[in-house]
Amino acid sequence: MALAISLDIETMSTNKDAVVLTIGATTVSLDGSTEKTFDVALDAQEQIDSGRHVSMDTVFWWMQKSKAARDAAFSRFKIPPEAALLALRSWLEEQGLGIPIFTSGPSFDAAILESLGEPYNISPWDFRQSRDVRTIRDGLHGNEAFEAEYLDAKAGMVAHNALEDAILQAVAVRHWLRAIA
Repeated sequence: MALAISLDIETMSTNKDAVVLTIGATTVSLDGSTEKTFDVALDAQEQIDSGRHVSMDTVFWWMQKSKAARDAAFSRFKIPPEAALLALRSWLEEQGLGIPIFTSGPSFDAAILESLGEPYNISPWDFRQSRDVRTIRDGLHGNEAFEAEYLDAKAGMVAHNALEDAILQAVAVRHWLRAIA
């Protein structure tokens, strides 16, 4: 049974109105059983045309990433942002209304997705669901069991792939949920 969602995005800027390239999410359960995932690439040009932000620093940053990370962000079938947000909201509702959603910081992933949804009057989730995985990771720093589980999960993953980053974040969320259960 899913107790939480881990969600990550990849963008073309760090501004709140950044162009969103991909959204990845996974359910999080205590037992680590096969998780349900969500993975979508968004049409960047439509976002640029509507005035969303692209940073040259971020473009250069992407140029330094692995080919696998760039392919996951740029070389996939893309759907309009409105369709992506509706699909995300639908997927989240299937996982259970009110389930906590962990992202890397309330001022990045969650804020950018909220901003992306504003022109369409779409909020992917209720603001009360937002949680911060970075706070959890900071609290687990130095915890040998967590660090071993995290390194094991990280093996073979592609950094800066939204779905794979969400899956990796889920390790911290799962470890924390086990600790407080």
